[in-house]
Amino acid sequence: MTLKFIPYLLLLLSLNSFGQRLKITLYNKTGYDLDSVLLEGKYVGRIKKNDSIAVLNCKKIVIQGGKPADLAYGIIKDKKMDDSFLGLCGVGCRNVTRGKFKFDITLVERKDGYRLFYNEHEN
Repeated sequence: MTLKFIPYLLLLLSLNSFGQRLKITLYNKTGYDLDSVLLEGKYVGRIKKNDSIAVLNCKKIVIQGGKPADLAYGIIKDKKMDDSFLGLCGVGCRNVTRGKFKFDITLVERKDGYRLFYNEHEN
């Protein structure tokens, strides 16, 4: 290898080591626009119905059974959210700091309001 390629090699190595190691994409499969979407308590933004958003600057996510361990959160205009406590257990949770993940946000409507859930992404 000649010396003129060393700066390019160093640049490539530095970009690889400082790039985002965790890539998460959320897909809105609720049939409604979602506002104030949160992932692990951090603001993600708005996701229009049948659209997706890449989650930026996420360094860690807690995964349980192939999906985020936390409940999905987003506001649907003119609909009541069911905010009653849903007991979550921490069995089988693991912290993930690397990888590519795609999750669907789905909706369940009940008499007390709607609740959002994460599911593994389906095309």
